[in-house]
Amino acid sequence: LLGEGFQAAGDCPQAIRFYRLYREEGTSLGDLLAERLARCYRILGDHENAALEFTRAADPIRPLSDQVWMLEEAAREYRALSAYDLALARYTRILVRARKPWYRASILYQMGETLQEAGRPDQALERWKEVLSSYPTTEAAARAADALLRAGVEVNPYDVARAYQAAGRPREALA
Repeated sequence: LLGEGFQAAGDCPQAIRFYRLYREEGTSLGDLLAERLARCYRILGDHENAALEFTRAADPIRPLSDQVWMLEEAAREYRALSAYDLALARYTRILVRARKPWYRASILYQMGETLQEAGRPDQALERWKEVLSSYPTTEAAARAADALLRAGVEVNPYDVARAYQAAGRPREALA
């Protein structure tokens, strides 16, 4: 409770101190503690420790939706560090668990962004092509279509139209 109080008061260094003490004493709430630590580290701009704690918070004991959310948060922190392979590894772990098409499409799109940031544009384009061809009725497919068209990649116009229609962009779907 002390850690939460300090965190709520905006004193993350003190919150971290008490969270660590609680962890050292042993707890069955390690995943929740890791999430709280991660949020404090993020506030302090410590992306490395935030990423490690978000990864730790993705404990299998948690609901699947929480697991993938924590892994996605960890991937964001690794991207902020330019640790692209670590971010991609988190996205891959998400894809192993994720079943909803719209969410899989979103993660694949983010993988493409990460590959682009990492200076691997050909691999990014492959991810975006996969989003557009496998999940053409998702908003992520519309973003993928935009990225592919900007890069001058030939794409299936039917998939592009379906993606734009699904994303609420009917004028572009007709173009």
